[in-house]
Parts: sequence; structure tokens; C-alpha cells
Amino acid sequence: MFDQKPKKRTDKFVFIIESDEVRQNEIQEAISHQTTWKIEFFNNADACLESLWKSPMIIFLDIEHFTQINSDEKAVTLISILKKKTPRSEIIVFCDSEKEHEAALALKKGALDYIVLNKHAYAKMENELLWVERVLDQRVEDRKQMAFIIKVMSILILFLVALLLLNYFGILKESSDSDILIGD
Repeated sequence: MFDQKPKKRTDKFVFIIESDEVRQNEIQEAISHQTTWKIEFFNNADACLESLWKSPMIIFLDIEHFTQINSDEKAVTLISILKKKTPRSEIIVFCDSEKEHEAALALKKGALDYIVLNKHAYAKMENELLWVERVLDQRVEDRKQMAFIIKVMSILILFLVALLLLNYFGILKESSDSDILIGD
């Protein structure tokens, strides 16, 4: 498990921790037309934790899954663990409308957003995916631009250092002699 190399951000993995198979099918159907994402479903958090080496773009987490097993606090604790293990991954939680207070707590623990499970949930999920993808792509472009600027600045600094060294060693002289004219 630990000898596997992390995936590049271009792989765009989306992890969904959801134990309800009906909801898994609904999600799959709702976003199946998006072919750029590699969607992986997990029935439990342990299976998701084992696959974090893939560096998912987004992790969707169903708070309800944890309320049936143990408590809402376990889901919020999991968010902290996920953020520590994969800080570049964004976490978005699913919740029912009566659990929005737990979703607010999840935001404090590092979740990016929450989605209330209603008739608009899967459209919002797709919008979140598109938005995060756009933001991450913009970050990549920003890093490329910054790397270019750093390279140019480094070259300029090296050029100036070379000029200073040439001047220091007397190789570069200011010439005001009129006898070195071309065409004499």
C-alpha cells in the first residue's frame, strides 16, 4: 500500500463514502455523463482511508452513514483524519435537513461544503464537482505561471551576478579610450 506513488492531480479521483447502495446508484446515474472523473464508492471509511494514496480531488461523505453506526461525532472526527492524510482533497458532506447543525460542525473541522439530501442534491453535487475542478485547474495554471516568473527572475539574477563578477575580476572594463574605434 505504501509503495504506491500518489496520482497526479490530472487523474481527478472522486471518492464517495456512502453505504446505501440505492443512493450510490442514484449518484452514479446523476453524474455518469461526466467522463473526466474517476468515481470510487466506499461502503465504509476504512476502505476509503486505504485508498487515499490516489490523492482524490474530492471526498463526499454521508453523515447519515455514521449516525446509523455510531454518532455524528465520528463523521466529524473522520473529516479531521481525512484532512490530515490528504490535505489537498476537498471534503463535502451529505446530510438530511434535520442534520444541518452537524454539517455546520463538519465545516468547522475542514469540510468545504455540505449538500442537503433533497431533490436538488445531485445537481448541487455536480456543480460542486465542476467548481472544485475549475479551482484546482486554476491553481495548476497559477503554479505554472509562478514557476515561469521564478525561472525568469533567477536567470536575471544570475546574469547580474555574472556581470558583477566580471567587473570585480577586471574582465569587464568601462572603455573611454578613443583609440579603439572601429574603422580607424
